[in-house]
Amino acid sequence: MVPYLSLLGKSTLSKTGFMARFVLFLLLFFAGTSLSAQQPVITVRYANPDYNCATGEYRVDVEFHSNTANQEVFGMNVRFL
Repeated sequence: MVPYLSLLGKSTLSKTGFMARFVLFLLLFFAGTSLSAQQPVITVRYANPDYNCATGEYRVDVEFHSNTANQEVFGMNVRFL
């Protein structure tokens, strides 16, 4: 049985072993960050429609809802054609 400390020494660390450990580290790193960085689902709905016949304006409120608490929406343009 090989002692644990000898595995950390430079003499026993080959290029193949280094690459295998490096690939394993990258795999675990990216798997961990993708699980913790889930994107929130933001839904948009139009509420309280109001049409003014005199001016021909149709107004609606735009409501945003997220499945994650404390989400801020910024830089959002809502356009009607």
